Amino acid sequence: AAHSGFKTVIIDKGDVGFCTSTKSTQLLHCGLRYLEFFEFPLVRESVRERTWYFKRFPHRVKPQAFILPIFKKNKFQNFKLWVGLWVYHVLVRFRNKIHHYVSLRKLSREQPKLELKNLSGGLLYFDGQTHDSRLCVELMLQAQSMGVEFLTYQEIEKIKHDSEEIQISLVSGQMIVSKVLINATGPWIDQLKRMYLNQSSRMIRQTKGIHLWV
Repeated sequence: AAHSGFKTVIIDKGDVGFCTSTKSTQLLHCGLRYLEFFEFPLVRESVRERTWYFKRFPHRVKPQAFILPIFKKNKFQNFKLWVGLWVYHVLVRFRNKIHHYVSLRKLSREQPKLELKNLSGGLLYFDGQTHDSRLCVELMLQAQSMGVEFLTYQEIEKIKHDSEEIQISLVSGQMIVSKVLINATGPWIDQLKRMYLNQSSRMIRQTKGIHLWV
């Protein structure tokens, strides 16, 4: 918005990169697992975002290798993995390093603590990884250079709006008057939405995921 000439203010209840960002595993992944549920638009969107980060912040983003196990007695699942990875490469327009097979011998060298009894090898593919707090600060500095104002440790108390303007009252007593309000609060999006729409309906259903690092 600031890049297009609009006066922009970002309000954050905590510090920049607070809360959700501090709990991330610092991955910029394109959602390989979503292909199983045919969520191609979601994967394409993730691809566009990750490609933008790789181009804009090459010093902050790097390729990260992952290994998917190939089980001896699960031919159908192994076939799905091969097909899924090729579809994945098509969606990322072959901008990723191409996945390849990892032999059992190489797998035992690279992952010596992995139980290999039921495996016949692995599939290695690449996604992205970043240092999200440093990336967040760098984005903030770039935004500030464009004229964006950051109000941190500021909680919104209430929101009033009509056809002309939006009035955002902060707990500190400060008021922001705007033509547009962008609700980018992540898992708190419904909480803020209730302030200006007075609706109890939910936009999101929260889920929990686990990234296990070995």
